[in-house]
Amino acid sequence: MEVLVSADCDGAVRRWGTDGSSVCILPPHKEPVNVLRADNAANRVFLGKHKQVMSIDLVTNQSVLNVEAHKSNVLDVDWCAPVSLLFTAGEDSHLKAIDPKSDAVMNVMDLSNMRVPINTLRVFEDRLYVGDNAGFLHVLDVRNLKQALATRGLSSSGIVSLDIAPTGHTCALDDDGAVFFWTPSRVDGAVGHHAHLPIDQASSCRFTSDGRVVVTSALPDVWVFAGASGSSTPDGDGTRSGHDNGMGNGVARGGVGKDDVGMAAAFTPLFRLAGLQRGAWSSCTSSTNQYIFVGCEDASIAVYDLSLDPHAPDQLRSSQSADLASSSLSSSSSSLSTSSPRRKTSLEQSNAAVIPEPSWVWKGHEFDVVSVTTAIAPS
Repeated sequence: MEVLVSADCDGAVRRWGTDGSSVCILPPHKEPVNVLRADNAANRVFLGKHKQVMSIDLVTNQSVLNVEAHKSNVLDVDWCAPVSLLFTAGEDSHLKAIDPKSDAVMNVMDLSNMRVPINTLRVFEDRLYVGDNAGFLHVLDVRNLKQALATRGLSSSGIVSLDIAPTGHTCALDDDGAVFFWTPSRVDGAVGHHAHLPIDQASSCRFTSDGRVVVTSALPDVWVFAGASGSSTPDGDGTRSGHDNGMGNGVARGGVGKDDVGMAAAFTPLFRLAGLQRGAWSSCTSSTNQYIFVGCEDASIAVYDLSLDPHAPDQLRSSQSADLASSSLSSSSSSLSTSSPRRKTSLEQSNAAVIPEPSWVWKGHEFDVVSVTTAIAPS
């Protein structure tokens, strides 16, 4: 059974049923939970908060792992099945690996001499991709963590979010709202193409399983881009020319090459999800890619049904039934009102379909919902 797990900036973690009801599985503890990551093979969710890394068993709803791994906030976590290790990224400039069986913590990367927080990481097959606050992407072999295979400069600002699709397509988001996108490649750290989007204070970028990219930000809109589903793989290894950054590593920067034309479709906006009163922290999608769940600054979770016609009357949209994990969704929560008028950005003037308001709004948290993830739990 597919469930939704959410966390807020007061440390509370809730598990949501298909009817919008929820139960608190981790009470508030005055320390924000910064990230949630599901390990569906083991019916568990990992979470990173202030200094600590925890895991929650979705069979018992009980905390199993509780390790102090960092000296300050844990900013990201990801499970690596091939080596049975949990990798963690910290505000203390350390990348660490935890063995849940022994609670042993190993130091993998230390950027403390540069005072550069490690913001985000993702595991894909036998590679670990790490984004830091100086705008660099580090690539490591999960079976040999002693030295990075490659380091590439992506941006002059911090890499705040990183995600990898099942196809191997990769996207990264920097602090200025630029989205970087590249095709699968065995050339470690190869950077493809990027677009500067008018999204201030960007929060996260997430792939759906069919390759689309969901971008959330402090603006009261969520954007869905074509991503991998709209791209064509360029000839060769997907690399592009750049200049050296003084560390012996190529740095991919701006400019438009001939292979950018084929990738332009990746940044085609498909949907604008509107109707949020305040900004969005994070998002995730159901396994069917029909629903997008958005964790919001007003302590709610907005649920958008992408199967509904964005041009349908509001009465039709509000009365249509939906299905999540083969169950019906119903909620008595009222929809959020639209935000105050503001000047449209170039994205808003695009041909993207507009879903004017969430299909459902789930309320249960008392503070900003900073992270959401779908997970598999026993029925």
